[in-house]
Amino acid sequence: MHLTVKSLDSSDSARAFPLIQAHDDRCTLDQWQRYVLALVDPDDLPADAAPSGTFVATDVMGYIHGLFTYRVTPHLIAGRALQIEHFVPFEGLTAPGVARILLLEVEHLARRLACRSVAIDVPARKLPVAEPTHPALPLLDAAGHRLDTARLVRAL
Repeated sequence: MHLTVKSLDSSDSARAFPLIQAHDDRCTLDQWQRYVLALVDPDDLPADAAPSGTFVATDVMGYIHGLFTYRVTPHLIAGRALQIEHFVPFEGLTAPGVARILLLEVEHLARRLACRSVAIDVPARKLPVAEPTHPALPLLDAAGHRLDTARLVRAL
């Protein structure tokens, strides 16, 4: 199956909602639509705002098989980093390799935007990671903080 990765128009955000809902069932349609609008509508952003948006992988019929949201952020070491806040491939029998296709687009986008690193946030509950051992974690835990996201980073 051939997939095309393209920018998601904010007026079409509801079609991508089932993927986001499967990714994080705490998200409502209204929250998702407001989030996408804030990422893609330049009228709602300051003139000096960093690039941001949503990309979707679609088949020839227009069905969405995966998506990612991004924003360019300043980074202490890299200068500019492409921050992927939601990376949601749907790996089904009819569309294998969606994650690979999305990841290739992430890297192309990072290079086009002159980013020197890419950081991808993944919900911690979806990762089989070992228990973190950072020395500040007991203090943060006692204050009510919980591990919510793991960030995977690659220098370019």
